[in-house]
Amino acid sequence: KHRAPKRLVAFVRCFKELNANWLQEAFNQGYFQELTQNDCHLADFAMQFHWGDEIGNSDIGWHADGPNSMLHMAIGILGRRALHMSRPNEGHTVHWQKPGDFYIGTPFTAMHAVEYPECSPDDRVLAIQIRFLFPTNSNSQEEFRNQNYETLVPHVVQTINNANIRVPTLHEVTQTFSLLQ
Repeated sequence: KHRAPKRLVAFVRCFKELNANWLQEAFNQGYFQELTQNDCHLADFAMQFHWGDEIGNSDIGWHADGPNSMLHMAIGILGRRALHMSRPNEGHTVHWQKPGDFYIGTPFTAMHAVEYPECSPDDRVLAIQIRFLFPTNSNSQEEFRNQNYETLVPHVVQTINNANIRVPTLHEVTQTFSLLQ
């Protein structure tokens, strides 16, 4: 994969530095601890585009993400989209995202879907999805199968829910940007 744009890398790098304490606490066991120590958390950037017909109501595709979304950040770049969540305590909730908005969570642990309005290529939707970067070595699949998700998932969710999440300021991101090679 190609590296993400430098400004996005600077934002995420700064976010990870400002939130290092709760990120390390959330992933303090098993294979995800190793991945976090190796700076593989919030390291896989993917672009999600939409234009064309509306995707809403019964057309949204409910799903749970794979384990690389044990920690997941989504940043709105263009257009608007809505994240639908289905969680035991809250039920069905809808969270609209516009350019500049971001969320962080664990979509590996909850059913969710994305709604898109009808739009043309000129007013398309673009969101950046940032997840764990999984190594391609032959042992990684075995490590994921051996992870104790019954203890990890509640711990991660509780840690994120109780975290004092810091959003980097423009000044902090600009400083981080200047340090990137």
